[in-house]
Amino acid sequence: MKNLISLGLLRFPKKLTQDHFQLYDLIFKRFIASQMKEARVLYQKFMVSVDGNEVHMENPVSVVSQGFNVVLPVKTANPVREGEYAIKFARILKLPAARPFTQGEIIALMREKGIGRPSTYAKIVETILERNYAIDRNNKLINTPLGFKVYMYLCRNFGKYTSEETTRRLELLMDLVEQGKADYNEILKELYQEILEIRKAH
Repeated sequence: MKNLISLGLLRFPKKLTQDHFQLYDLIFKRFIASQMKEARVLYQKFMVSVDGNEVHMENPVSVVSQGFNVVLPVKTANPVREGEYAIKFARILKLPAARPFTQGEIIALMREKGIGRPSTYAKIVETILERNYAIDRNNKLINTPLGFKVYMYLCRNFGKYTSEETTRRLELLMDLVEQGKADYNEILKELYQEILEIRKAH
């Protein structure tokens, strides 16, 4: 986009800031990634035992086959070797009585509600875990205080734009572009206008 603006092919009534460019870059990459094939990622499953409490975890350790990760890289971790490790930090969490979802159940729910695509299901869950919005305990996803605060903030301030309905609408628009029934330039302009409305309101 910067090149198109510098060449005078794109013009805007106001000068765009770095935040504008970063947001456009995020939307563009997410859109392109949704049209790409799945990436095959190797995960390592392991169990951590602390004072008799066992937690089963899994980390992506390598990309076996390239796909959408070319645009949206998958963050991998070094394989964990079996042995004893010193505890650097520990925190006790009070958990609700309701049974939390597993990663598989979350993905099945997204598929049922028409949210996301096969190429992005795992990436969505991975991002939630990377940003510490939730933790994986015994293969159950449990929200963190940070995740709860982010969720409440988005609901209060941007509920219209983070709803399931809006997500499904964006998925439908991407399908129309993929099928050649819609112009992606017009869709990006429409999304940009919505973003401007958000800036004006906040």
